[in-house]
Amino acid sequence: MMDSFATRLLTWHSDHGRKNLPWQQNRTPYRVWVAEVMLQQTQVTTVIPYYQRFLKTFPTVISLSRASDDEIMQCWSGLGYYRRALNLRDSARIVVEKYDGVLPSEVHELVKFKGIGRSTAGAIVAQAFGKPAPILDGNVKRVLSRFHELTDPIDRTATDKLLWNLAAQHMPAQQTAEYTQAIMDLGAMVCRRRVPQCSDCPLQSDCRARRHGTVHTIPVRTNKKQPSHMTLRLALIVDNNRRIYLRKQPHDALWATMWMPPTTSEVDHLSCSTSRRLLHCKQLVERRAIDGFTHHLTHRRIRVQAIQFRYDGATETCEANRESGWFFLAQARQLGIPKVTDKLLDLIDL
Repeated sequence: MMDSFATRLLTWHSDHGRKNLPWQQNRTPYRVWVAEVMLQQTQVTTVIPYYQRFLKTFPTVISLSRASDDEIMQCWSGLGYYRRALNLRDSARIVVEKYDGVLPSEVHELVKFKGIGRSTAGAIVAQAFGKPAPILDGNVKRVLSRFHELTDPIDRTATDKLLWNLAAQHMPAQQTAEYTQAIMDLGAMVCRRRVPQCSDCPLQSDCRARRHGTVHTIPVRTNKKQPSHMTLRLALIVDNNRRIYLRKQPHDALWATMWMPPTTSEVDHLSCSTSRRLLHCKQLVERRAIDGFTHHLTHRRIRVQAIQFRYDGATETCEANRESGWFFLAQARQLGIPKVTDKLLDLIDL
C-alpha cells in the first residue's frame, strides 16, 4: 500500500510537476540515462538545450559509442563537469560490447559504469524501467531532511544511511517514474534551499521542520567546503595567417581532452609529434597583455591571465597533428573547447 507521503506527492505532481521535459517524451533507457548524467549537479533549464543537441548528434547508444573525444566534447562544451561526457561515451562502448546495446535495468549493474552512482542508477531504473528504486540527490535530501527534521549533518555516514532508508521507505511500488520526478520537482520548485515555499507544499501538514520552525536551518552540514583559488596564465599565440595555436588537454587535466591555449610556462617546450621544436622564442613577439577574468567552477575560482603573442615562424608542420594545431577562430569554435577558451577567443586582437 502506498504511504501518504507518496500519495500526496503524486497528487501534487499531477497538477504542478514537470511533465513535458525532453527526456520524458519518447522515454527510453538511453534517453533517460543521458538526461540523468547531464542533470548531475546541473539545473534542468541549463541542461535542456544541451540535451536536445546531444540527442540530435548521438540519437542511439551505438552512435555515442562511436564518438571521438572531439565530437563528444563539442556537444558538451559549456555544460561543465566534462568528465561526465567521457564517462558517458566510455560506458556506451561497454553497453554495446558487453550488453548488446541494451542498458541494464538493475541498480547493482548500473553502478558498475563510470559516472553512475547509486542515486543516478536509481533514477534510471525508476524512470526508464518502472521499477522501485530510491534516489537521493540534493533536492531529495533536502525534502526528506526537513520532513523528518533530521538535525544531524547530512554529510555524515550515519545520516546518509538513514536518508537512504527513508527514501526507500517512501518509494512506491507503482508510478515510480512519476514519483521520482515528483520528489525532485518538489525540492527544486517548492522545498527550495534559500526561499522555501512551505505554503505550497503538499507535505506541510506533517513536515516536522515546518511544525518546529527549523526549515531554514535544515539540512545541516559540517563545515562547508570553501572554493579553492588558482591562477592560470595562458599564451595566446597567433600566426601570420591569423590563426591561433591550441593544444588538446591530457586525460588527467582539469579540462580533459578539450582544446586550450598553452600556458605561458609551456611556450618553450611546445613541439610537434616529430619532437622538433614548434615555437622558437626568438620568433615570438609579445603583443599585449589581455585583461584577466575570473572563471567560476563549483569548488574552484580560477583567475585567468593571458598574453597575446605573434609567431613569425612557419606553422604548416603541425596541421596534421591531432593533439595540437593552428586554427582560424571559426574553426576553433567548432572544436570541443571549455568556456575559458571561448572567453579568450573573444579577447584576441587579430
